[in-house]
Amino acid sequence: MKKHIAGRINSAFLLVVLIAGLFVLAGCSDRPEDAEVTTLIESSLSDRVPGSWVDYFLGGSDAKLESIEIEQWGEQHSDGSWPVTVHVVGTAKVVPFIRPREWREFDRVAVYIVYKDDSREWQVRYQEPPE
Repeated sequence: MKKHIAGRINSAFLLVVLIAGLFVLAGCSDRPEDAEVTTLIESSLSDRVPGSWVDYFLGGSDAKLESIEIEQWGEQHSDGSWPVTVHVVGTAKVVPFIRPREWREFDRVAVYIVYKDDSREWQVRYQEPPE
């Protein structure tokens, strides 16, 4: 009888530990929705478009996006951030020296790092490709 009760207690304890572990793992894999990430990237591109995208060393601004698609989520980094590969198509304003401003098209696959800032809000940072 004692063995039977001890076995039930061990089984119940194991079940509680497994359930708690699932909650911990679920919290660790917290990542934002795709729509939130595309909105953050769109906002960042309205301020600054990488120079390599518009073939101008100072970069561009005021991006007008035709499309932005998330192609792939990478594995979560130890700091809690996520790499995400996106395909972005649009135009951006560049202001070359001496010449009037012009709009340049871009069609790029890029990697952004998605992370939480000090206020625990999601942010994105463009990751330059290795040279």
